[in-house]
Amino acid sequence: YFFIATILGSLTNRLRTKESAIRLRESRIVSLYNFSQLLARSHTMKDIVKATVNFIDESLEAKCCIILKDEKENLSNEVHEDSNLVLTEKEKAVALWTFKNKKPARRFTDTLPLSEGYYIPLLTAGNAIGVIGLVIKDNEKLTLDKEALLQTFTSQIAIAIERIYLGKTKQRALMLEESER
Repeated sequence: YFFIATILGSLTNRLRTKESAIRLRESRIVSLYNFSQLLARSHTMKDIVKATVNFIDESLEAKCCIILKDEKENLSNEVHEDSNLVLTEKEKAVALWTFKNKKPARRFTDTLPLSEGYYIPLLTAGNAIGVIGLVIKDNEKLTLDKEALLQTFTSQIAIAIERIYLGKTKQRALMLEESER
């Protein structure tokens, strides 16, 4: 009897562990789906930044800022106005390094470990179009699941921002074509 109870207890414990892992995975997938839908409905840069800031605040409990490239293809000196994170000059330098090197930089790593936040380049087809900066609540280290989710979020954000840039480029080309006529 004791042997059977031990085996059943062990199997029940494994089942509960797998169930919680599946629930966590499901919540991440739903979160990503909702974020993708939100970005798909965003038609301006302001909408995209607002959606990103709110979503990251809710899902990762982090303050967030977005810095985009300027007309000269350099990283702007200003954080987007709808961001909820203000950067110091030191943190802006980390964001600039991230933009130029197209690599994440953050606390708890060998890459600029003295920074307060976590900076990820917004990449599309190898081109950096900006940087997203985060400061996690209580300066905690992100779990591997949350880090993977964040990487997916940044890919979605970069695609949405590139969509806006391409729309503006198309408008300029149409205006130029019309002016030539």
